[in-house]
Amino acid sequence: MIFFCLGNPGREYTRTRHNIGFMAADFLIKKYNSSFLEKFNSLYAKINTGKNIYYVVKPQTYMNNSGDAVNNFKNFFHTENQQLCVVADDCNIPFGALRIRCSGSAGGHNGLKSVIARIGDDFPRVRCGIGSPENKIPLEKYVLSAFDQQENAVLPEFIEH
Repeated sequence: MIFFCLGNPGREYTRTRHNIGFMAADFLIKKYNSSFLEKFNSLYAKINTGKNIYYVVKPQTYMNNSGDAVNNFKNFFHTENQQLCVVADDCNIPFGALRIRCSGSAGGHNGLKSVIARIGDDFPRVRCGIGSPENKIPLEKYVLSAFDQQENAVLPEFIEH
């Protein structure tokens, strides 16, 4: 299984809502004492849980071009769509909730749109709820904003799930 954890590269995006996928990848790498290597304009790591081997990938292509990295790894490992999983943020899901699907649409998410354009829509995905803006903040600005103090307090527990 290959987990593609979506986000944007660069320090300015490190703790933003849009990078919750990257945060999940970093958690797994730390938990299983692995480290990232570079391939196909991505950071990737092999994780051995003692029972299974997984790969975790952080595309460095920026969110809107994530499909390029997914397609490159899929072809390199000769992997079927059902053997990969995309982890992404979702502003239509309350903060702290997860939605897991075996296939589906992009739901307005540009990273998922990019993946679907490259490999089709028949792949598992985990959508991590980041909530929606309470005021009139433009969505693009909201997803690129940092979590608030209350969210940061429970973020480690959310990511661990």
